Amino acid sequence: MILTRQSGIWLKQSMAGSCIVFIDENIDYLGMGVMGLKLTILINKETNELLDRLALRMGTSKRNVVLLGLSNILMQGISKEDLEKMENRIDDLTHSTNITVNEIFKKRLMNIERYGLSIRKFFGYIICDYFQRHYHEFFPEEFTEEEKELPVTEKDVVQTTLDKSLKGKIISYCQDHSISVNSLFAYYILNKPIKVRNFESSNKELMDLSFGASVRNKLIEDASNVGMSKSFYLNLIAVQISSDLDL
Repeated sequence: MILTRQSGIWLKQSMAGSCIVFIDENIDYLGMGVMGLKLTILINKETNELLDRLALRMGTSKRNVVLLGLSNILMQGISKEDLEKMENRIDDLTHSTNITVNEIFKKRLMNIERYGLSIRKFFGYIICDYFQRHYHEFFPEEFTEEEKELPVTEKDVVQTTLDKSLKGKIISYCQDHSISVNSLFAYYILNKPIKVRNFESSNKELMDLSFGASVRNKLIEDASNVGMSKSFYLNLIAVQISSDLDL
């Protein structure tokens, strides 16, 4: 099955070419629903370009990259001292970008102490700070400049079976944080060392995940290195997601 992007819409086509379904990037078809509430943030040129490149590498939208960063930031919290350091170090918040979130996550964002800053600047500072500090995690040293600029035109669908309860917990987490399930798995494939551990699964359900070329190739390589199929390796990733996020 192949996903081809045209004007912000992914076309899903079977290998036989007999069926085409239009997929909007703002919808996660694993249960998130339509994201209809927009927030505008201000970031600098460096971070804006970095987010564009990360979105290409992960095979997702800039919105999903930003929201992945926000979900990680909110787990740690932001102090007034932290924010003051960001203001002194980060300047030229001149690039406007929109993120589209659900009602649950928007309420959570609105309840954060912003220490007198506007929504646009507060979230702009913390996003710039996060991605500038974690740049090396997304683009390792062996990742060449040519690869960073490689455009993503197709996605591959990888099918696996996950424990029903675990699948539900991951989808619920993504709903609560307004992020795509595909993006969460892509983030772990690209950035997290995955532990090989024992796990049990008694009631399994199918899950389809779509990845860009860089993510797919890393998944194949990592699974091969530990002598596992892509499907089984995705189960390990799901178990680690659950453990890391205390689901």
